[in-house]
Amino acid sequence: MPDVPGPVRHPPRVLARQQVGRSLVAYPVYNFVKLCIPREVVTAGLNRLLDLGIVPAAVHNLKIAAACYYADTVQAILNRVAAGHVLHVDETKASVKGKAAYVWVLTNLHEVVYVYSDTREGEFVQTVLREFKGVLVSDFYAVYDALDCPQAEMPHSPHARPECGTSRAAIR
Repeated sequence: MPDVPGPVRHPPRVLARQQVGRSLVAYPVYNFVKLCIPREVVTAGLNRLLDLGIVPAAVHNLKIAAACYYADTVQAILNRVAAGHVLHVDETKASVKGKAAYVWVLTNLHEVVYVYSDTREGEFVQTVLREFKGVLVSDFYAVYDALDCPQAEMPHSPHARPECGTSRAAIR
């Protein structure tokens, strides 16, 4: 399977003069991702709780370090999901600093991977899934038509084609 497209940077020297453990990296990442807390607020909380005296840019570097640390894990999950017999895939619009973006979601119902994209163009998903031969469960977005595999429609999909109905899966 091909790698997830996009730049991969080496982990920056985060707080180079201090030892930074994985727990310190995990805390802000959890706050960003799960709790949707802005970087400046997370930085203020770390400084107040731990008296670190760090700036928001250093906390941002912790997030980059975590992304680099888990890049191989993300790729391994993507490879397993794309090598399965059934794959559910969808994309959803997101906003990053007021700019439109998309998140592609791929799952085999045991594992899931989320991949950020600047556009809704299907190049990413077509590249990752070009060798996929299982059943692709999707909303029949035209991007998936280029894939050489059986396809099934997601039941109750908000994007469902009217001719397919929304109470049963349609296979094509």
